[in-house]
Amino acid sequence: MRVLLASTAGAGHFGPLLPFIETLARRGDEPVLVIPPELEDRARSLGFPYRLSAEPPAQEVDAFWRRFPELAPSKAAILVAREFFGRLGTAAMLPALEEALRAWRPELILHEPCAYAAAVVAVRSGIPHAQVAISLAKIEGSALAAAAPALETYGEAVVAAIRGAPYLTRCRARSITLPSRKRSVSVTLAHPPIPCRTGGMAPRDRWSTSPSAPWRVGSRSGPEPSEPS
Repeated sequence: MRVLLASTAGAGHFGPLLPFIETLARRGDEPVLVIPPELEDRARSLGFPYRLSAEPPAQEVDAFWRRFPELAPSKAAILVAREFFGRLGTAAMLPALEEALRAWRPELILHEPCAYAAAVVAVRSGIPHAQVAISLAKIEGSALAAAAPALETYGEAVVAAIRGAPYLTRCRARSITLPSRKRSVSVTLAHPPIPCRTGGMAPRDRWSTSPSAPWRVGSRSGPEPSEPS
């Protein structure tokens, strides 16, 4: 099975995808990557096909960071989710993902939560997709709520599709079941799961607790964001 994995910049965004990349390769599947230039050395070292996305326009990024220090922390977090990842990051990554779909024809897309463009192409193409957590579920739910106005420009179905997609986290499970276009595939990860804390996350009864349960969190609800001034 060919699986496309997408990440924005930063080790904290790309790192959680590594157990999936390694496990897919060990199984004989074909991981292919779409990443920004910052991660090219790391992607090259893994030895799998990759495609580089563009970076957001430098002038807009500079304007974004000039505004950032003037805001309260809660409003700055909304600005990051909506403007940096939701608007600038999605627009920059989208062309490379569209090219990757045409060239590689993946059966499944895995992406970290800030790689919103991966969800956009998944919705447009009808390819199943899942998110790989990089933080607390509550934080990522709040980030999605903040980014929603930017993402809705790509279609009303995008935000709903992200909320409804499998959300995978290293919490109390080693086996996961991933959908693909043709079949469901069960994967056992090479790395053992780490303990998870429930404070600030989805309700405990929504988390996987059985060693054989799917690696999925059923809730990413977060507070509705207030607008940056």
